[in-house]
Amino acid sequence: MKIGFFFTLSLLFIAMHVYAVDLQYGGEISGQMFSEQNYFSSEEPVGFTYDDTGNVIAVSPFASISNGRLLNLYLMGDIFWVHSFEDSSDEIDAELVNAFVSLSKNRVSGNLGKQPFSFGRGFIVDSNEPGISLEIGLQRSMYLRFQGARVFDSSNIASVGLGIVPGLFEKAEVFGVVFGDNDNAIAETLNQSLGIIALGESWTLPLYKSSGTLFWIGCGADMFAGDVYLTGTLILQEGNIKLKSESPDASREYSVPSFLIDVEAQYNLTQNISSGLFLFVMKGDQPGSSGELSVFIPPLPMNSRTAIFLNEKFGYGDSSGSVSAKWISLAGVVAPGIKIDYTPTARTALQISSALLYPYATPNSERTFFGWETDLTLTYELTKNQKLYFEADVFFHGNYYDDENGDSPSAASRFILGYNIWF
Repeated sequence: MKIGFFFTLSLLFIAMHVYAVDLQYGGEISGQMFSEQNYFSSEEPVGFTYDDTGNVIAVSPFASISNGRLLNLYLMGDIFWVHSFEDSSDEIDAELVNAFVSLSKNRVSGNLGKQPFSFGRGFIVDSNEPGISLEIGLQRSMYLRFQGARVFDSSNIASVGLGIVPGLFEKAEVFGVVFGDNDNAIAETLNQSLGIIALGESWTLPLYKSSGTLFWIGCGADMFAGDVYLTGTLILQEGNIKLKSESPDASREYSVPSFLIDVEAQYNLTQNISSGLFLFVMKGDQPGSSGELSVFIPPLPMNSRTAIFLNEKFGYGDSSGSVSAKWISLAGVVAPGIKIDYTPTARTALQISSALLYPYATPNSERTFFGWETDLTLTYELTKNQKLYFEADVFFHGNYYDDENGDSPSAASRFILGYNIWF
């Protein structure tokens, strides 16, 4: 990280002295008061016992230097303070979010350095990582894109994609992605997932080592069909992984065929109200003695279909508390849902969504329903550069999480009151 940071600063210094450059800078100040209740915790006592209430304040300065259309340099960092009211702890940290060089000439553009990546439309990796990206513009609004990044400490991911942009807000693409696990990342992810889904009754835990290669091929599109806006993604997974466990001391190799589907249809009911129906499906499996484990295993995904169950723990810092870690569910998930967007004024926006969550592969006839979740977000723009928002999310557990007495855990909830100021 330090080498990349000083390398970028060196390029920045050279460019400012060799070229006539344009310097732009600014930043964002953000803050959140948050409360999270009854999230899953893998710490003792294992179960839906994680609570946290706290405050986050972050300052995110950025700078860009350009000599015109050919060369651009970007820097962005986060300096944040997290206070937890649960244990009166404080954390202050800083992170270099972006530090990359962008080159563009004619139909070819590329970035080198730490930059935002989205592999598989974000369902495989959605993160800022060190790497390289290259896009070549073709005829008829088509493009060819290559991406490669280093994730975790020493694992690598790369992709190639071919796409077309036929109109405003419209795009279609096909892609292929390959990931090599050199950091025991699959073991760490499955440890969390197995613990969450089986609640301590699962197979050969904990896993302490993993290796292997995962492959994905997929397609996605965002298109208008008359007055309906359609979005869809299909990803097929293949690969082989090797897992090692401590109790018992054993190793096992698996092929991991799986798939992911995400589709949505949106329609404007009035000038101020739109509604949408969506379906998210991720194939799952139950562990057994066969050499196949049909679980979708993306390294660093982002899924905004639900705020609690299908997403990582909110906020900066420790992510040990969650309902479904990185939304990697061993049993998979089938999640139909609906959302409504309401914009009563130009400055006010309200979104409400609700989803039912079912396991793709049920362990038995008594555990057939994860639960359901409803999320609400209200935003208000004070000025062009200032925004307030309120978020309320709640997840109600289904019979999948019932204990031996048939009782479900208390509902998991999250409340956030926040602001953003851009300068």
